[in-house]
Amino acid sequence: MARDLLPFHTISHNGIKDFLTKYKVVVTADDIPHYKTLSTTALDDVYECVLKAVIRIVSGQKHFALTFDLWTDNYRRRSYITFTFHYLSPNFGMKHFTLETKYLSKSHSASNILTELQDVTQIYNLQMESNFVVTDQGSNIKKAINLGCLNNHFCLGHGLHNLLNVDGYNSVSEIKNLIVKCKSIVRALRFKTHVLRCQADALQNEVLSNIDNLEELLASEDTEWVDYDDDFGPLDDVPLQTYKNINNTNDLRSSLVDKRNVSLKNSVPTRWHSVLAMLHSLGCQRAAINKLLTSSNKIDLILLETEVQLLYKLRDFLQKFKDAVNILSGDLYSSISLALVIRTEIVSILGEAESNEPLSLFEMKNNIKSKLDSRFPISDILVCASLLDPRFSSLDCVLEYCKDQNLTKSDFLLKMFKELIGDVQQASDQQDSLSESPSVSKILKLAQRHSTNTKNSNLEAECHLLLSLSSCQDVLSFWREKASAMPLLSMLARKVLCIPATSTPSERVFSIAGLTITHKRSQLSPHNVNKIVCKENLS
Repeated sequence: MARDLLPFHTISHNGIKDFLTKYKVVVTADDIPHYKTLSTTALDDVYECVLKAVIRIVSGQKHFALTFDLWTDNYRRRSYITFTFHYLSPNFGMKHFTLETKYLSKSHSASNILTELQDVTQIYNLQMESNFVVTDQGSNIKKAINLGCLNNHFCLGHGLHNLLNVDGYNSVSEIKNLIVKCKSIVRALRFKTHVLRCQADALQNEVLSNIDNLEELLASEDTEWVDYDDDFGPLDDVPLQTYKNINNTNDLRSSLVDKRNVSLKNSVPTRWHSVLAMLHSLGCQRAAINKLLTSSNKIDLILLETEVQLLYKLRDFLQKFKDAVNILSGDLYSSISLALVIRTEIVSILGEAESNEPLSLFEMKNNIKSKLDSRFPISDILVCASLLDPRFSSLDCVLEYCKDQNLTKSDFLLKMFKELIGDVQQASDQQDSLSESPSVSKILKLAQRHSTNTKNSNLEAECHLLLSLSSCQDVLSFWREKASAMPLLSMLARKVLCIPATSTPSERVFSIAGLTITHKRSQLSPHNVNKIVCKENLS
């Protein structure tokens, strides 16, 4: 029930009682526990069991990263802080746990936030030392990080959100006014979805009835639909496979009506890509929307031709941007090693210019470009992650960054190793103890220990080996194969590649919490919210 976000009183419903009794899961309905037993004793038992297992796993990890963020529920207006834990398994598999979703009863001051972080690290026996925390750039969170002298990687997702919302949309009045007008259209038609669907259906049937050779068009080899004047045709938002699966024209006409997406999407301040969804939904249904606005006596909301052209150009730009940055939010692979190649792609997108591009969009791109270095800075940790990934170790921005520091790529890796792992000699001894074999001569080990610069030269040799290799593999698959050949650098890889590029893992937990705390479950205690939300650790 916790994993499926079902209220515990579901167990009292007659349907589930009959099912459990009929299929002899229980002997009689009296054997089924009361829902309060589930929400107290049973939930506590499961949570404590899972908590002990998680503590046993995470307390032994030396190389890990934490993310945390704050959230307020929609009903009781209670504030919560969530912590997630990320590390790489011995075979370089990405692992993560939700540690805590804790009710924050005190003010959101820097000292209180730091106290919550320290409490979590104490419960789970975590040694922060050179490990990183990933957060947004809220002022109190930044102060908490500084107070705790923690290594921090700021969430690139929040940086990109501000890049588009603050430095993009709101920096150009023409684009800002267009988005405001689009929001007004959605608000005006939000309760008229059924009428909008009817208008779209009628227009679509009218277009289809005027196509005499429709079956011939569908049978043709050409899979490209001509896009005139960058506008949406009446069939553009219907998948091609839909046509191929229909046998005759009459079925086609009725099926296309069902397949069309006529819902209008509104934008929300906290999600930049919601603007893209809104623009797409308005562009797909422009003719039907105009007709409905006219009949509703809201002609002033009909988009002018110049506004329509700007809408489509803005939509195309945002789609490219979304395609480039979505990958940074993944949690099943190393997202941090992809950060700089994504940044390079964003620079490329911002540099693209079309002959008929609206001046306002060109201005917005320049404003975004001027703020890119502050919102998405190139940092030591991002360069290190790229150098550990053979696919991206020769990016221009990586080479320039190393050049600015008067370091070769190999020297940069040596510097990062000493900062994040520590003394090369101690790291080598630690690695030797992990891979110690009875067949290794004690005399040989003593000779290595007391030889000058032997360990440092080993690390340098590993750096040169890494930088000489090329690979098309995912970076974790690469290190899974090469860790034994580069045991020292593999320690640095474990430290760096587990760091999420964004704090999205914490936000995902809040999404689950939002589905848990509904209007029917608004009385859930904060302790039970934490126990239910942490159910993902059972997976």
